[in-house]
Amino acid sequence: MDTKRPLSDYTRAELEERIRRLNAEARGYRLKAADWKRQALFWETYAKRLENNDGARGTA
Repeated sequence: MDTKRPLSDYTRAELEERIRRLNAEARGYRLKAADWKRQALFWETYAKRLENNDGARGTA
């Protein structure tokens, strides 16, 4: 999409295609963000579990 061209110069089909592409891109970013959030939660839980188990290690 040419940034110098006013939106009124585009056909409806061109604009709809652009919107479809941007929505698909945004959906991809939302999926990545959700995945990163899941990973962060996993590592936070893992770190807490390690902290809680440190005292019990090597005492047997």
